[in-house]
Amino acid sequence: MHLARIEIVKKPELCNQRALERQAAHTLGAVQVAIQKTNVYLVRSLKPIPRACLEEIFIDPIQDLRELAFGDVKTDIRPGQWAVEVQFLPGVTDNPGKAAQEALALLGHEAQVASGALYFISGELGKEQVQALARDVLGNSFVQSMQVSDAATFIQTDRF
Repeated sequence: MHLARIEIVKKPELCNQRALERQAAHTLGAVQVAIQKTNVYLVRSLKPIPRACLEEIFIDPIQDLRELAFGDVKTDIRPGQWAVEVQFLPGVTDNPGKAAQEALALLGHEAQVASGALYFISGELGKEQVQALARDVLGNSFVQSMQVSDAATFIQTDRF
């Protein structure tokens, strides 16, 4: 089984980062926060898929700030920050993952693809506040799981 975790950061001016930050401040009672969103895809295949093929499907050179990351996933988190990973629950249709899976099939590669999001959050926040932010702003607990980690725990986590 071959596994690739792909993390892609959109250019800040092309995503709703400021809107998320305003909504977070409103939810938390005017607490200032900074949020960086990373789109995450987990690709499982029996045979390795060439990097160029994955780049063709997942990278938009106009919108994306960073290149594809595999086992060399960069950790953008700093001490004092929080990480929130949001993924679809089992049994919930993952439309971005399904679309990526179909695109890979069109290029002759059979794979299973799951999508999610990774948020790095900065601000004077406790774990309970970050959990509330995850539940009320970043995810939907009916269809998604949300995992909150502090910087130290996140850095030690095997992201595969």
